[in-house]
Amino acid sequence: MSLARVSNHYWFDPFRELVPFVNEIFHEAPQTPTWAPPVDVREKPDGIELVADLPGMVQADIGLSVEKGILTIRAERKPPVKDEDA
Repeated sequence: MSLARVSNHYWFDPFRELVPFVNEIFHEAPQTPTWAPPVDVREKPDGIELVADLPGMVQADIGLSVEKGILTIRAERKPPVKDEDA
């Protein structure tokens, strides 16, 4: 007579090491909603030209920053103000 031990764990699980890695990546993802606009980048003789498609935005509402070699474009679209008197 032989005894067999039953286990719910498989001896080969290709995702066993992948799951913690994926969880670590998504845990560090930004918690605020982000959107990346379509951007064209062109190299010019005197620098780089960046053209971003930001419909409905005015230049004063757009912020650019460079930190540690990363260019960040920030803009916030606010909902239109409703006129209560109309």
